[in-house]
Formats: sequence, structure tokens, C-alpha cells
Amino acid sequence: MRKTIIIFIMLFLGAIGAEAQHYDRGYDAVPSSPFIKKGTWSVGGTAKYSQHINDAYSMLVISNINSDGYNISVNPKVMYAIRDNMAAGLKFSYGRSMLDLASADLGIASIEMNAADCYQIQHKYSAYGVFRAFIPFGNSKRVAMFADLRLGGSFKQGKAFNAGGDQVLGTYTQTYSLRLAVDPGLIVFLTDRFAVEMNVGVFGVDYRWSEQVHNQVRGLHPWPVATMELQGKKFKVHETHVVEGSGEPGQILGLTKTGLVIACGEGAIEIRSLQAEGGKRMAAPDYFRGHPLEI
Repeated sequence: MRKTIIIFIMLFLGAIGAEAQHYDRGYDAVPSSPFIKKGTWSVGGTAKYSQHINDAYSMLVISNINSDGYNISVNPKVMYAIRDNMAAGLKFSYGRSMLDLASADLGIASIEMNAADCYQIQHKYSAYGVFRAFIPFGNSKRVAMFADLRLGGSFKQGKAFNAGGDQVLGTYTQTYSLRLAVDPGLIVFLTDRFAVEMNVGVFGVDYRWSEQVHNQVRGLHPWPVATMELQGKKFKVHETHVVEGSGEPGQILGLTKTGLVIACGEGAIEIRSLQAEGGKRMAAPDYFRGHPLEI
């Protein structure tokens, strides 16, 4: 069974003219009058909330899906007509999503896979500069097409972990992106000053880069906490930082004033805070002063 709740709020685009007089948007308007007059401010946006609950739900090759989650997004914008039928402005966006997957089975021919106890949460922040050109339908002042040229960037951070196996694995990810896009659409004025619009993305170029090295520790903090084994002893790892260094993955590179440096597949991390099995959380240099390492 699948239960989905979607709440979608369209904050109407409000056009605030620079002139005090009424602006007639009838079909019999003067042919030479613009769809959007120079000096017009427009404010608007959208807000959306959706929630889903799956109880033994099946879809295509995935069966026995037991999960719940939600998505939230808020997208305000403001624009100013720099000339008749042309506007420029800013668009902002915030999104948050969560997925708690208790179990799911994947079966393709003789291949069977299972996922269990997976959790993910993400936040995304975006800001774009927008240039818009309006293309009216004949003499109509109610309906027009438009084309947006959008340039901006976003920052996304997410935490995910999987506790379905013998070990709890987690990752904290930070993703940065730059985007250039063209979004055509349609705008309809319901009254002389309020409108709704819809658009689609037909072209876009993205450049993205992510950070995930020491983030496997951050992905499991504050719970259930990353663990490691060092010279026969088990430790909980509470805090790490990315540092310069190279060597075989897991190789101890040295002990500094701020932490223990260990080589990774690429670069190295410095463990600054840890907790020995049965002990309390301590700064790494303090712990290893009393428990010397064999380097």
C-alpha cells in the first residue's frame, strides 16, 4: 500500500505597476501597448510539501518497499521590467528531503538484492539571476509565452547511512554546482495584477563538485558514530579534518599537535577526536600521549 500526500501552493505572480492608473488587460487593448510595461515590479513563487508512506508496496522490479519520507521546497522570486516585455530579477530556492527506508527487495531474473535500514536527509540552497523576455499572443494582455535565461548556483548537503549489514556505514556529502539554463513557459493573468505561470527546462549546463572524504565520519555523527580499529583496539571517531598527505590507505602518517594523520585512497585525514572502547571521548593528541603509538 502506498499513501502519498501532496500540498502545492502557487504564490501568484503579482505585477505592481510603476504608474498609479489601472492597466487594462482586456483583449481589446491598444495593439501597441506592451504585455508587461517598463518599470513593473513582479513578486511571486511556489511552495510544495509532499509526504509518502509505503507499506509492502511493489513497483516494477522492486517489491516489499517499506519506507516513509517527505519533500519540502520554497521558491520565491522578484523581477523588474527593465523595458517593455523584458525583465530581470532574482530567484531563490530552498529544498529539504528525507527518506527512511526500512526494507526493499530488488529482483531481476536470477539476481536478488535487499536494502534495509537506510536513512537519508538532504538540504539544498539555490540562487539565480534571471533574464526574461515576454512573447504576447497577438493583442492579448492576458496570456503570453516567455523565455527565461537563468544563471546561478546551488549548495547541497546531505547525510546518509546504512545499518543493514554487519557494519554501520555513513557519508556526509557537500555538493556545489553552477548552472546555465533556458526555461520557456506560459503566463496567464487571472486579474489585471495577478497571474499564474508554468515553465519547463529544455536546456541546461551544469558544473558540479563534491566533497566526501572525511565525510563518512560526519555522516555517522552524532549517531551511530563511525568506528575504526587501530593496532588491535576499537575506537569511535567523532571528528576529522581533511589534510595533505599520501600513503597506503590506513597507513599512519604521524601524530601532530591537533590529531592523528592517516592516509586515505586520495589525500589524508586527521582524526582530532576519538573514544576508545569503554572509555570517554578525548582529543586525539591527549589520548595518544598516554597510549603511545607504534609508527
